[in-house]
Amino acid sequence: IYPNPNTGKFELRGAGNDVRNIQVTIYDARGKEVMRKECIGSSKYAFDMTSFAKGTYMLKAETKEGTCNWQVILQ
Repeated sequence: IYPNPNTGKFELRGAGNDVRNIQVTIYDARGKEVMRKECIGSSKYAFDMTSFAKGTYMLKAETKEGTCNWQVILQ
């Protein structure tokens, strides 16, 4: 995730074939799903959360190879 922390606009970047088909889900601090995005065909995906409240969010990226979780900090 770049940049992180950010002001609401960031990119999820990766390498390899497994990042070309990702299901991304973002949760707020209480665990409520606030965004879901299917990312297909690239190794770089843009996100715009400028309308969301500042704070810490959890991003879950699922591929056929497995699942990764990251914190996203909106300032």
